[in-house]
Amino acid sequence: MNENEIVSFENVVKVYGQGEGQQTAADHVSFTIDRGEFVVILGQSGAGKSTVLNMLGGMDRPTEGRIVRLFFAFYVRRKTPAFFISRTPYLRRAKVAY
Repeated sequence: MNENEIVSFENVVKVYGQGEGQQTAADHVSFTIDRGEFVVILGQSGAGKSTVLNMLGGMDRPTEGRIVRLFFAFYVRRKTPAFFISRTPYLRRAKVAY
């Protein structure tokens, strides 16, 4: 993440359910948002727009991948369970709005 980036999604995946009932809502999503940039998220119904916004806002965790926001890693998912940053509720309350 460079000094102009305020958001970075790195290979983020979100899967709901288990077994045959699994539904992939975000499939290896990667993007960055730079300071001062205006961003629009477009897509068909069911494309994962709300899922991406929920993960960006810290209300949902990715199944895989990494989300970095304002130089602070919200979630890092490896082969072990997700590491939830304890300051996430504070950051969400103080810094996130949509």
